[in-house]
Amino acid sequence: MVNTDGTAYLEYEVRNTLNDVITSDTLYLMQINPDNPSSSTILSSTTQNEALYPGSIIPDGQGGVLATWTISPSSGPVPQYPCQAADFNAGVVGVPYNLPFSPTTISLGQSPTLVLGENGVAFAAGSSSAIIGGTNTAVSQVASFNLAGGSVNWTYQATAGYTLSIIEATAGNGLVAKTTDQSGNDSVLNFNSSGGQSQVKRRLVGSGAKQMAQPQDLSGLSNIDYYSNGWWLGSNGSAVAVVGDLIQSAMSSYSHSKGNKSKQSTAAPVIANFETVDPVFNPNQNQTAAAFQSRYNKTSISTKNAQNVSLGLLTQASFNVDATASFTNYVNQIFKPISAVSFIGHSLQGPAGAGAVGVCFGQQGIDPQTGWPLYPCYSPLSGNNYTFEYNNGVYDVTYGAPSLGGSQAKIVFWAACELSTTMQNFMGITNSTAGRALIFPASVTDIDLDMGEYEWLQILANLESGQNLKQAVANANAATAKITWYTPVNGVNTPVPAQAWQVIGDSGNGGAGIHF
Repeated sequence: MVNTDGTAYLEYEVRNTLNDVITSDTLYLMQINPDNPSSSTILSSTTQNEALYPGSIIPDGQGGVLATWTISPSSGPVPQYPCQAADFNAGVVGVPYNLPFSPTTISLGQSPTLVLGENGVAFAAGSSSAIIGGTNTAVSQVASFNLAGGSVNWTYQATAGYTLSIIEATAGNGLVAKTTDQSGNDSVLNFNSSGGQSQVKRRLVGSGAKQMAQPQDLSGLSNIDYYSNGWWLGSNGSAVAVVGDLIQSAMSSYSHSKGNKSKQSTAAPVIANFETVDPVFNPNQNQTAAAFQSRYNKTSISTKNAQNVSLGLLTQASFNVDATASFTNYVNQIFKPISAVSFIGHSLQGPAGAGAVGVCFGQQGIDPQTGWPLYPCYSPLSGNNYTFEYNNGVYDVTYGAPSLGGSQAKIVFWAACELSTTMQNFMGITNSTAGRALIFPASVTDIDLDMGEYEWLQILANLESGQNLKQAVANANAATAKITWYTPVNGVNTPVPAQAWQVIGDSGNGGAGIHF
């Protein structure tokens, strides 16, 4: 498992036997730092005739990890609670505790699966046992518990013969899970923070002029998983996608059974970066958009978790510059459930003082008449399309661009001039939006692209240090304000004032509820 600070963790067992008897068994947690040095710490050890099977590892939300394992006696009865867990933080292993599962038999790989909720809560799914008809019967179970000490909030057991598995932790410490029958058919369940259970609904749409049908239980497909924006994926002999209840993922780094919201079996944030034109940096530096990735990879911040480790190692980042920074590619990224998307480029200016009415994307060829770069621009407003020339570039404007209000990226950063409420509405994020945030310049003003890029890299570095988005933006604004910025005016590099960015969304909390 890769944690949010870029550190990888794995468990391994060292076992000694004599005449088929286990004389000692030691379970280690290996930590591999982003700059490659590794170390191992003992999680548990025994001299009994029993094995300590490695289990799941997830982030603990505090910079460390929750490590699990299972005690498997070579002979004799299985302990009542063989599944163990311990928090590992700052090089120290916490006191181990029992997970609330009581299987009657143990096999390698049987450890419960885990996801991270909010405010110190985690969820686990695994095998347990129950007395059914006077017989001790194996059943599938999910549980909500507190990371600090393992106290149980609630448990839920499936009907015998059904497998219960986790899909995703949801906002407010809820959980979405599914039961699977012996034929592989899934039914999706929604749990609130107290363990109250309801059925997730599927919205069936009729053909032609028929109205939307009455919602039905989301069931009958196999391998059901949640993607984003109300879309659920599964199979019925072939891959299918259906529209169902929209769920809001927990504000944690490992909310899904496969890791982060992007389901990449890691907690490392996924970042998509768009820089549409060459930025203008401080005098004589001549830095280009093509070199943005190199500058990104060199950015680091000294923290207790990542000592001067670059963003390139701490994040899973993609870079779209010039021609690849197209509107199509931007839309493709912003509708994915990834951690963050940035846009650093030019806006489409309206009448003086009216603010931006659109945004311009990366160069798409050469204008045949002038030989200048051709930039496509898109506006959410209605009107007649047109083309204009500016600063040795040709800008081709398309009115009526589709709203990005259904986007799913958790953080959306913009650095462009004269951004106004028109462009905020285009993004569809307001202060009432839950779990997502838009980072905009604080007022309708000119923004130098070098300043915007610097601000964005500082925000990411602060988030990687463990700050929430509100703190990260405030500290990035303070860092940006310390630098003298320049912009060319009539060919002369002229000082310009530093600008501040604001956080819109996160249910009006200013970004305090959003973090990596």
